[in-house]
Amino acid sequence: MFVRFMKKLGRLLFHNLQFKIGAIIFSTLLWLVAVNIDDPVVPVVLRNVPINFQNEEIITNQGKIFHIVGDSENLTVTVFARRSVAERITHDHLVATADFSQMEINSLIPISVSVLGFDEQISSIATSPSNVQVQIEDVDRITFPLVVNVAGEPRAGFVLGELEVYPEAVTISGPETLIASIDRVVAQVDVSGIRQSGSLAAELVIYDHNGGVISQTLLSNSLGEQGIMVDVEVLHTKSIAIAFADIYDVPDGYIASDISSEPQTILVSGTQSDLANITELSIPAEALEIGDQTGRIELIVDVIPFLPENIALVDENANMIVVNMSVEALGTRTIELPVDAILISGLANNLSVSYQRDYVEVTFSGEQERLDLLDIRNAASVDLSEFRSSGEHSVPVIIEVPIGVRLINQPTVRITLTTRR
Repeated sequence: MFVRFMKKLGRLLFHNLQFKIGAIIFSTLLWLVAVNIDDPVVPVVLRNVPINFQNEEIITNQGKIFHIVGDSENLTVTVFARRSVAERITHDHLVATADFSQMEINSLIPISVSVLGFDEQISSIATSPSNVQVQIEDVDRITFPLVVNVAGEPRAGFVLGELEVYPEAVTISGPETLIASIDRVVAQVDVSGIRQSGSLAAELVIYDHNGGVISQTLLSNSLGEQGIMVDVEVLHTKSIAIAFADIYDVPDGYIASDISSEPQTILVSGTQSDLANITELSIPAEALEIGDQTGRIELIVDVIPFLPENIALVDENANMIVVNMSVEALGTRTIELPVDAILISGLANNLSVSYQRDYVEVTFSGEQERLDLLDIRNAASVDLSEFRSSGEHSVPVIIEVPIGVRLINQPTVRITLTTRR
Protein backbone atom coordinates (compact mmCIF):
# COMPACT_ATOMS: atom_id res chain seq x y z
CA MET A 1 0.00 0.00 0.00
CA PHE A 2 2.87 2.34 0.80
CA VAL A 3 4.34 1.60 -2.64
CA ARG A 4 1.08 2.63 -4.33
CA PHE A 5 1.07 5.90 -2.30
CA MET A 6 4.62 6.78 -3.34
CA LYS A 7 3.87 6.11 -6.99
CA LYS A 8 0.80 8.31 -6.84
CA LEU A 9 2.81 11.11 -5.11
CA GLY A 10 5.50 10.81 -7.79
CA ARG A 11 2.94 11.19 -10.57
CA LEU A 12 1.54 14.31 -8.84
CA LEU A 13 4.97 15.91 -8.37
CA PHE A 14 6.28 15.34 -11.88
CA HIS A 15 3.02 15.97 -13.73
CA ASN A 16 3.45 19.27 -15.68
CA LEU A 17 6.86 19.77 -14.06
CA GLN A 18 7.93 22.56 -16.42
CA PHE A 19 4.88 24.62 -15.52
CA LYS A 20 5.47 24.19 -11.83
CA ILE A 21 9.12 25.32 -12.13
CA GLY A 22 8.01 28.34 -14.14
CA ALA A 23 5.45 29.24 -11.48
CA ILE A 24 8.14 29.13 -8.80
CA ILE A 25 10.46 31.41 -10.82
CA PHE A 26 7.64 33.84 -11.59
CA SER A 27 6.62 34.00 -7.92
CA THR A 28 10.20 34.73 -6.92
CA LEU A 29 10.52 37.53 -9.48
CA LEU A 30 7.17 38.93 -8.45
CA TRP A 31 8.32 38.96 -4.82
CA LEU A 32 11.54 40.77 -5.77
CA VAL A 33 9.61 43.41 -7.75
CA ALA A 34 7.22 43.92 -4.87
CA VAL A 35 10.07 44.30 -2.39
CA ASN A 36 11.80 46.89 -4.58
CA ILE A 37 8.58 48.82 -5.10
CA ASP A 38 7.86 48.94 -1.36
CA ASP A 39 11.48 49.52 -0.18
CA PRO A 40 13.59 50.88 -3.07
CA VAL A 41 17.20 52.11 -2.90
CA VAL A 42 17.09 55.88 -2.44
CA PRO A 43 19.72 58.61 -1.85
CA VAL A 44 19.91 60.61 1.37
CA VAL A 45 21.89 63.88 1.13
CA LEU A 46 23.59 65.30 4.23
CA ARG A 47 25.36 68.67 3.98
CA ASN A 48 28.08 70.38 6.02
CA VAL A 49 29.47 67.13 7.33
CA PRO A 50 32.56 67.79 9.53
CA ILE A 51 35.86 66.32 8.44
CA ASN A 52 38.09 64.51 10.92
CA PHE A 53 41.80 64.73 10.20
CA GLN A 54 44.14 61.89 11.02
CA ASN A 55 47.93 61.77 11.33
CA GLU A 56 48.18 65.57 11.61
CA GLU A 57 51.53 65.13 13.32
CA ILE A 58 53.00 64.53 9.87
CA ILE A 59 52.59 68.31 9.42
CA THR A 60 52.85 69.65 12.97
CA ASN A 61 56.06 67.77 13.77
CA GLN A 62 57.73 69.82 11.05
CA GLY A 63 56.79 73.06 12.85
CA LYS A 64 54.12 73.81 10.26
CA ILE A 65 50.38 74.39 10.29
CA PHE A 66 47.61 73.64 7.80
CA HIS A 67 44.25 75.10 6.97
CA ILE A 68 41.50 74.11 4.56
CA VAL A 69 41.39 75.98 1.25
CA GLY A 70 38.16 77.32 -0.25
CA ASP A 71 34.88 75.49 0.32
CA SER A 72 36.31 71.99 0.56
CA GLU A 73 35.41 71.94 4.26
CA ASN A 74 31.70 72.22 3.33
CA LEU A 75 31.39 68.50 2.70
CA THR A 76 28.21 67.03 1.20
CA VAL A 77 27.68 63.27 1.56
CA THR A 78 25.16 61.28 -0.46
CA VAL A 79 24.34 57.82 0.95
CA PHE A 80 22.44 55.26 -1.18
CA ALA A 81 20.42 52.70 0.82
CA ARG A 82 16.99 51.18 0.96
CA ARG A 83 14.34 53.63 2.03
CA SER A 84 13.78 51.87 5.35
CA VAL A 85 17.47 52.35 6.14
CA ALA A 86 17.99 55.78 4.56
CA GLU A 87 15.18 57.31 6.65
CA ARG A 88 17.16 56.56 9.83
CA ILE A 89 20.55 57.95 8.75
CA THR A 90 21.52 61.34 10.25
CA HIS A 91 24.67 63.45 10.61
CA ASP A 92 25.45 61.58 13.82
CA HIS A 93 25.99 58.35 11.88
CA LEU A 94 28.54 59.79 9.43
CA VAL A 95 32.27 59.80 10.04
CA ALA A 96 34.23 61.65 7.35
CA THR A 97 38.00 61.18 7.54
CA ALA A 98 40.94 62.83 5.78
CA ASP A 99 44.24 61.03 6.48
CA PHE A 100 47.42 63.08 5.98
CA SER A 101 49.30 59.86 5.29
CA GLN A 102 47.32 59.65 2.04
CA MET A 103 47.95 63.26 0.97
CA GLU A 104 48.61 63.75 -2.73
CA ILE A 105 50.64 66.55 -4.39
CA ASN A 106 51.19 68.15 -0.96
CA SER A 107 47.68 69.59 -0.92
CA LEU A 108 44.94 67.05 -1.72
CA ILE A 109 43.72 64.47 0.81
CA PRO A 110 41.08 61.91 -0.23
CA ILE A 111 37.97 61.80 1.95
CA SER A 112 36.53 58.50 3.18
CA VAL A 113 33.11 58.20 4.82
CA SER A 114 31.64 55.45 6.95
CA VAL A 115 28.06 55.16 8.23
CA LEU A 116 28.15 53.91 11.82
CA GLY A 117 25.73 51.06 12.47
CA PHE A 118 24.69 50.78 8.83
CA ASP A 119 27.87 49.80 6.95
CA GLU A 120 26.46 46.43 5.80
CA GLN A 121 23.20 48.03 4.63
CA ILE A 122 24.67 50.79 2.46
CA SER A 123 24.67 50.38 -1.33
CA SER A 124 27.18 53.18 -2.03
CA ILE A 125 28.48 56.55 -0.77
CA ALA A 126 29.44 59.67 -2.76
CA THR A 127 31.09 62.84 -1.44
CA SER A 128 31.36 66.33 -2.85
CA PRO A 129 34.16 67.25 -2.96
CA SER A 130 35.92 63.93 -3.00
CA ASN A 131 39.16 65.49 -1.71
CA VAL A 132 39.90 68.14 0.89
CA GLN A 133 42.45 70.73 -0.18
CA VAL A 134 44.81 72.06 2.47
CA GLN A 135 47.46 74.76 2.50
CA ILE A 136 50.53 74.07 4.58
CA GLU A 137 52.54 76.99 5.97
CA ASP A 138 55.23 77.74 8.49
CA VAL A 139 54.02 78.87 11.92
CA ASP A 140 54.83 82.47 12.85
CA ARG A 141 54.25 84.38 16.08
CA ILE A 142 54.41 88.12 16.80
CA THR A 143 53.73 90.14 19.95
CA PHE A 144 51.39 93.10 19.42
CA PRO A 145 50.55 95.96 21.81
CA LEU A 146 46.90 96.02 22.86
CA VAL A 147 44.98 99.18 21.97
CA VAL A 148 41.70 99.89 23.77
CA ASN A 149 38.68 100.52 21.55
CA VAL A 150 35.54 101.77 23.32
CA ALA A 151 31.99 100.89 22.29
CA GLY A 152 28.93 102.66 23.68
CA GLU A 153 28.64 105.69 25.94
CA PRO A 154 28.56 106.12 29.74
CA ARG A 155 25.36 107.26 31.41
CA ALA A 156 24.41 110.91 30.81
CA GLY A 157 26.42 113.27 33.01
CA PHE A 158 29.52 111.05 32.97
CA VAL A 159 32.55 110.75 30.70
CA LEU A 160 35.48 108.37 30.43
CA GLY A 161 38.82 109.21 31.98
CA GLU A 162 41.95 107.08 31.72
CA LEU A 163 41.80 103.54 30.29
CA GLU A 164 44.40 100.90 31.23
CA VAL A 165 44.48 97.46 29.60
CA TYR A 166 45.90 94.24 31.12
CA PRO A 167 47.92 92.66 29.69
CA GLU A 168 49.46 95.47 27.67
CA ALA A 169 50.48 93.13 24.83
CA VAL A 170 49.47 89.76 23.37
CA THR A 171 51.39 87.18 21.31
CA ILE A 172 49.51 85.88 18.27
CA SER A 173 50.51 82.60 16.57
CA GLY A 174 49.32 81.14 13.29
CA PRO A 175 50.07 80.71 9.56
CA GLU A 176 52.78 83.14 8.51
CA THR A 177 50.69 84.69 5.71
CA LEU A 178 47.84 85.35 8.14
CA ILE A 179 50.19 86.76 10.79
CA ALA A 180 51.74 89.06 8.17
CA SER A 181 48.29 90.48 7.35
CA ILE A 182 47.70 91.72 10.94
CA ASP A 183 47.72 95.50 11.28
CA ARG A 184 46.59 96.04 14.88
CA VAL A 185 45.20 94.11 17.82
CA VAL A 186 42.39 95.72 19.81
CA ALA A 187 40.83 95.22 23.23
CA GLN A 188 37.15 96.00 22.53
CA VAL A 189 35.35 97.10 25.70
CA ASP A 190 31.67 98.07 26.04
CA VAL A 191 31.01 100.99 28.42
CA SER A 192 27.32 101.46 27.64
CA GLY A 193 25.49 103.01 30.60
CA ILE A 194 28.30 102.77 33.17
CA ARG A 195 28.53 105.47 35.86
CA GLN A 196 31.40 104.38 38.09
CA SER A 197 35.01 103.35 37.63
CA GLY A 198 35.91 99.66 37.53
CA SER A 199 37.41 96.77 35.57
CA LEU A 200 35.57 95.44 32.53
CA ALA A 201 36.23 92.32 30.46
CA ALA A 202 37.24 93.08 26.88
CA GLU A 203 37.09 91.13 23.63
CA LEU A 204 40.15 90.49 21.47
CA VAL A 205 39.63 91.82 17.93
CA ILE A 206 42.29 91.55 15.21
CA TYR A 207 42.30 93.86 12.18
CA ASP A 208 44.11 93.52 8.85
CA HIS A 209 45.77 96.31 6.87
CA ASN A 210 42.49 97.08 5.08
CA GLY A 211 40.59 97.57 8.33
CA GLY A 212 38.77 94.23 8.10
CA VAL A 213 38.31 91.87 11.05
CA ILE A 214 40.44 88.70 10.87
CA SER A 215 38.88 85.39 11.91
CA GLN A 216 40.76 83.84 14.81
CA THR A 217 39.89 80.24 13.83
CA LEU A 218 43.45 79.54 12.65
CA LEU A 219 45.12 81.72 15.28
CA SER A 220 46.09 81.19 18.90
CA ASN A 221 47.06 83.77 21.52
CA SER A 222 48.88 84.07 24.83
CA LEU A 223 45.93 85.39 26.85
CA GLY A 224 45.01 82.17 28.58
CA GLU A 225 41.87 81.88 30.69
CA GLN A 226 42.17 85.34 32.28
CA GLY A 227 41.49 87.09 28.96
CA ILE A 228 41.68 90.88 28.71
CA MET A 229 40.62 93.35 31.41
CA VAL A 230 40.36 97.13 31.02
CA ASP A 231 40.43 99.48 34.02
CA VAL A 232 37.93 102.22 33.12
CA GLU A 233 37.92 105.57 34.93
CA VAL A 234 34.51 107.26 34.93
CA LEU A 235 34.39 111.00 35.65
CA HIS A 236 31.58 113.42 36.46
CA THR A 237 30.84 116.46 34.27
CA LYS A 238 29.94 120.04 35.13
CA SER A 239 29.18 123.23 33.20
CA ILE A 240 31.09 126.24 34.58
CA ALA A 241 31.01 129.93 33.64
CA ILE A 242 33.96 131.80 32.14
CA ALA A 243 35.04 134.87 34.13
CA PHE A 244 37.65 137.53 33.46
CA ALA A 245 40.02 139.42 35.73
CA ASP A 246 40.15 143.22 35.47
CA ILE A 247 42.43 144.43 32.68
CA TYR A 248 44.76 147.35 33.40
CA ASP A 249 47.38 146.90 30.68
CA VAL A 250 45.65 149.26 28.21
CA PRO A 251 46.81 152.48 26.52
CA ASP A 252 47.02 155.51 28.81
CA GLY A 253 43.75 157.36 29.17
CA TYR A 254 41.67 154.26 28.22
CA ILE A 255 39.76 151.61 30.09
CA ALA A 256 38.67 148.05 29.20
CA SER A 257 35.00 147.21 29.73
CA ASP A 258 32.14 145.01 28.56
CA ILE A 259 34.30 141.84 28.51
CA SER A 260 32.37 138.79 27.35
CA SER A 261 33.06 135.45 25.65
CA GLU A 262 31.51 132.99 23.26
CA PRO A 263 30.75 130.46 24.58
CA GLN A 264 29.99 131.82 28.03
CA THR A 265 30.33 128.41 29.71
CA ILE A 266 32.46 125.30 29.20
CA LEU A 267 31.80 121.65 30.05
CA VAL A 268 34.53 120.08 32.19
CA SER A 269 35.12 116.68 33.77
CA GLY A 270 36.72 115.43 36.96
CA THR A 271 36.03 113.53 40.14
CA GLN A 272 33.00 114.58 42.14
CA SER A 273 35.17 116.10 44.87
CA ASP A 274 37.36 118.05 42.43
CA LEU A 275 34.34 119.47 40.60
CA ALA A 276 32.77 120.58 43.88
CA ASN A 277 35.65 123.03 44.35
CA ILE A 278 35.20 124.87 41.04
CA THR A 279 32.32 127.18 40.08
CA GLU A 280 33.93 129.22 37.30
CA LEU A 281 37.03 129.39 35.14
CA SER A 282 38.88 132.66 35.63
CA ILE A 283 40.90 133.94 32.67
CA PRO A 284 43.77 136.12 33.96
CA ALA A 285 44.47 139.58 32.54
CA GLU A 286 47.82 138.50 31.06
CA ALA A 287 45.97 136.12 28.73
CA LEU A 288 44.22 139.09 27.08
CA GLU A 289 47.02 140.98 25.36
CA ILE A 290 45.56 143.98 23.49
CA GLY A 291 48.69 146.05 22.91
CA ASP A 292 47.80 149.52 21.54
CA GLN A 293 44.39 148.49 20.22
CA THR A 294 41.35 150.56 21.14
CA GLY A 295 37.66 150.35 20.34
CA ARG A 296 35.86 147.03 20.00
CA ILE A 297 38.42 144.18 20.24
CA GLU A 298 38.09 140.46 19.55
CA LEU A 299 40.63 137.90 20.84
CA ILE A 300 40.98 134.11 20.56
CA VAL A 301 42.00 132.48 23.86
CA ASP A 302 42.94 128.87 24.72
CA VAL A 303 41.36 127.96 28.07
CA ILE A 304 43.32 124.75 28.71
CA PRO A 305 46.30 126.45 30.46
CA PHE A 306 43.93 127.93 33.04
CA LEU A 307 42.09 124.74 34.02
CA PRO A 308 42.70 123.62 37.62
CA GLU A 309 44.67 120.45 38.26
CA ASN A 310 42.69 117.23 37.67
CA ILE A 311 40.04 119.14 35.67
CA ALA A 312 39.76 118.58 31.91
CA LEU A 313 37.52 119.64 29.05
CA VAL A 314 34.91 117.06 28.06
CA ASP A 315 35.58 117.99 24.41
CA GLU A 316 39.30 118.61 23.94
CA ASN A 317 38.56 120.38 20.66
CA ALA A 318 36.42 123.01 22.42
CA ASN A 319 39.40 124.71 24.03
CA MET A 320 39.31 127.97 22.01
CA ILE A 321 36.92 130.78 23.02
CA VAL A 322 36.23 134.19 21.43
CA VAL A 323 36.66 137.11 23.86
CA ASN A 324 35.09 140.51 23.06
CA MET A 325 35.78 143.75 24.91
CA SER A 326 35.69 147.51 24.49
CA VAL A 327 38.80 149.64 25.10
CA GLU A 328 37.59 153.23 25.36
CA ALA A 329 38.85 156.59 26.52
CA LEU A 330 38.21 157.34 30.17
CA GLY A 331 34.84 158.98 30.55
CA THR A 332 33.31 157.18 27.54
CA ARG A 333 31.68 153.82 27.03
CA THR A 334 30.44 152.01 23.91
CA ILE A 335 27.67 149.45 24.35
CA GLU A 336 26.58 146.87 21.79
CA LEU A 337 22.80 146.94 22.10
CA PRO A 338 21.05 143.81 20.76
CA VAL A 339 18.24 144.81 18.38
CA ASP A 340 15.94 142.38 20.23
CA ALA A 341 16.15 144.76 23.22
CA ILE A 342 14.81 147.72 21.21
CA LEU A 343 11.16 148.54 21.97
CA ILE A 344 8.95 149.14 18.89
CA SER A 345 6.08 151.64 18.79
CA GLY A 346 3.72 152.78 16.02
CA LEU A 347 4.04 149.62 13.89
CA ALA A 348 1.06 149.28 11.49
CA ASN A 349 -1.06 146.18 12.01
CA ASN A 350 -0.49 145.00 8.44
CA LEU A 351 3.31 145.19 8.68
CA SER A 352 6.05 143.13 10.32
CA VAL A 353 9.57 144.35 11.03
CA SER A 354 13.02 142.71 10.83
CA TYR A 355 16.50 144.10 11.43
CA GLN A 356 19.44 143.93 9.04
CA ARG A 357 21.98 143.70 11.89
CA ASP A 358 21.95 141.89 15.22
CA TYR A 359 23.13 144.86 17.28
CA VAL A 360 23.72 148.62 17.23
CA GLU A 361 26.68 150.42 18.83
CA VAL A 362 25.88 153.30 21.20
CA THR A 363 28.64 155.51 22.75
CA PHE A 364 28.16 157.52 25.95
CA SER A 365 30.29 159.93 27.95
CA GLY A 366 30.10 160.99 31.56
CA GLU A 367 31.37 160.07 34.96
CA GLN A 368 33.15 156.74 34.79
CA GLU A 369 31.34 155.33 37.81
CA ARG A 370 27.97 156.11 36.19
CA LEU A 371 29.13 154.67 32.85
CA ASP A 372 30.22 151.41 34.50
CA LEU A 373 26.69 150.95 35.90
CA LEU A 374 24.90 152.02 32.71
CA ASP A 375 22.25 149.55 31.43
CA ILE A 376 20.17 150.54 28.36
CA ARG A 377 18.44 147.25 27.62
CA ASN A 378 15.05 148.74 28.56
CA ALA A 379 15.85 152.31 27.54
CA ALA A 380 15.99 152.07 23.71
CA SER A 381 13.07 152.35 21.27
CA VAL A 382 12.13 153.18 17.65
CA ASP A 383 8.99 154.97 16.40
CA LEU A 384 7.59 153.47 13.20
CA SER A 385 4.32 155.41 13.07
CA GLU A 386 5.32 157.29 9.91
CA PHE A 387 5.70 154.08 7.88
CA ARG A 388 2.58 152.56 6.33
CA SER A 389 4.00 150.39 3.55
CA SER A 390 6.67 147.76 3.10
CA GLY A 391 10.27 148.66 2.35
CA GLU A 392 13.72 149.29 3.84
CA HIS A 393 14.36 152.27 6.11
CA SER A 394 17.03 153.77 8.37
CA VAL A 395 15.41 154.67 11.69
CA PRO A 396 16.92 156.60 14.64
CA VAL A 397 17.10 154.76 17.95
CA ILE A 398 15.76 156.79 20.85
CA ILE A 399 17.87 156.31 24.00
CA GLU A 400 16.76 157.46 27.44
CA VAL A 401 19.96 158.36 29.30
CA PRO A 402 20.22 158.92 33.04
CA ILE A 403 21.47 162.09 34.69
CA GLY A 404 25.25 162.48 34.43
CA VAL A 405 25.48 160.51 31.15
CA ARG A 406 25.48 161.98 27.64
CA LEU A 407 24.82 160.25 24.31
CA ILE A 408 27.76 161.00 21.99
CA ASN A 409 26.44 159.52 18.74
CA GLN A 410 22.88 159.25 17.47
CA PRO A 411 22.49 155.56 16.67
CA THR A 412 20.35 154.38 13.76
CA VAL A 413 19.15 150.95 12.76
CA ARG A 414 18.29 149.56 9.32
CA ILE A 415 14.91 147.82 9.22
CA THR A 416 12.86 145.95 6.65
CA LEU A 417 9.07 146.27 6.74
CA THR A 418 7.07 143.44 5.20
CA THR A 419 3.35 143.23 4.53
CA ARG A 420 1.67 140.49 6.59
CA ARG A 421 -0.20 137.82 4.66
